[in-house]
Amino acid sequence: MARSIPDVEEATVCEVNRGLVHVRRGDAQALQDVQNSIQAYLYPTLTIDLKDPTDLLVDTVPILSYWGATKEAPAAKSLPAPGGPPSETSPKDTPSSSHAATSQTGSPSQEGVQNSTQPKLALQQLQTLVLTLVARARSALGPLISGPPPTLLETGPLRDLSWHSAKQRLAVIGPFDRILLYDLEARGEAAATPGVLAHEFQKGAAMVRWRPKAAGGLAVACRTGVCFWTLTPPVHICPLSPSPAVRGSPSVRHRKPLQATMVFFQSPSGAPFTAVEWSPDGRLLAASSSLDSSIMVYDVATGAGAPLRRGLGGEALLRWAPSGDYFFSAKMNGNFHLWETTRWTSEPWASQSGRVVAAAWSPDSRALLLAFENSTTLGAIHLTGKVPSLDAHLIPLELPEVEALASRACPNPGIEHMAWDAGGDRLAVSYRGGDEQTGGLVAVYDTRRTPVVAASFIGLIRGPKADSRPLSLSFFNRFARGSLLAVAWSSSQISVYPLLYKGR
Repeated sequence: MARSIPDVEEATVCEVNRGLVHVRRGDAQALQDVQNSIQAYLYPTLTIDLKDPTDLLVDTVPILSYWGATKEAPAAKSLPAPGGPPSETSPKDTPSSSHAATSQTGSPSQEGVQNSTQPKLALQQLQTLVLTLVARARSALGPLISGPPPTLLETGPLRDLSWHSAKQRLAVIGPFDRILLYDLEARGEAAATPGVLAHEFQKGAAMVRWRPKAAGGLAVACRTGVCFWTLTPPVHICPLSPSPAVRGSPSVRHRKPLQATMVFFQSPSGAPFTAVEWSPDGRLLAASSSLDSSIMVYDVATGAGAPLRRGLGGEALLRWAPSGDYFFSAKMNGNFHLWETTRWTSEPWASQSGRVVAAAWSPDSRALLLAFENSTTLGAIHLTGKVPSLDAHLIPLELPEVEALASRACPNPGIEHMAWDAGGDRLAVSYRGGDEQTGGLVAVYDTRRTPVVAASFIGLIRGPKADSRPLSLSFFNRFARGSLLAVAWSSSQISVYPLLYKGR
């Protein structure tokens, strides 16, 4: 174990066949030598500068459609089962639940509005203005209604990140509720320069998820609802343009506002949405709040929504199985439910180790890994019946290496974050606890799934700075030579680690 702990002056760069590679910080030659020896691209560390917040500001993007809460939501039994290709178009407007605004973004111009009469245009402008004023009022009154929002010191400057399902593109919740989009396939300066999505309705952004099987769609859980963005065109997320040279300074390149449209789904209860999850086909979007016991499931093509309710307590975590046949939800009080999506029935479970802080499905949707806030032991739920059976067994998965590291100088160690790659080959876990040498690390495991889930310790990842702590973990689903892990760090940096264990 002692040999696997990287020195505090080192930073991890990659894995090569079950061995993690670390180099001295600032040693460019050592980094180049590693890249030459493995014949693979080493991704640069992405750094977000918090000193100049105006660098992140762009023009407010007007919404395309607004879906408000209906007085009578459809029953849960009316939810459709996942299936069919996702729609690439925005939801169709209906007179009772949607207000069209503009389809042009980057500036609040009305040139993209498609209206047949001037009075209709004036009405839509008024509606957009009213909705924006409501959003600002709710933002200002938020501390009086539901307590003060989390500060950057409480949540970290980077709150969540998500990989695109097909391209090496990262969506990150950055400071000031901006969604930063990085195209890592661009390489060089373009890869390190994010596109930015911002809107009045995007206050209190808590989670971001790319839409599966769609080129440029993503959902953001926010204080008053869900922002559903569509990039147009989806292939250029961080365009750069040269700016005029200023006397005494070189010409620089800067970001343009992204071309995008946004559909807003208002929270029916008024509670802030804190979690979102897409069905595997990208047709259904589930959203929940840690302050509300209902889960809203939306059909984004029509805007129709239906609530799922089981027991009391806010819903903190949602995970859809890759097959679409099962759905997982976890409450703040430690209880969680396993759902089948054919009839939308569920089976309740209870945790004795605190609430579930992370969950990940196996590629075949037959096993579900759970991490608990007050334990360093994972739980593996193995489904034993055919779909849609909910018969299952919970088997503990010990992680003795994490237990030993987290127990140092911490009387109550536990798991903070967990990610399992889409192939079921690599597991990444961060933990609460540890001392100056062992705190803030990410443990990497080799996993197998038959006959039951098992994990074999590989090593530890240390961040780009000595005091960096992991805030979010996410695996890219399509990396030919193994797995690709992204980690958001408390030092306002994002590291991308190639885990190389497959042939070239």
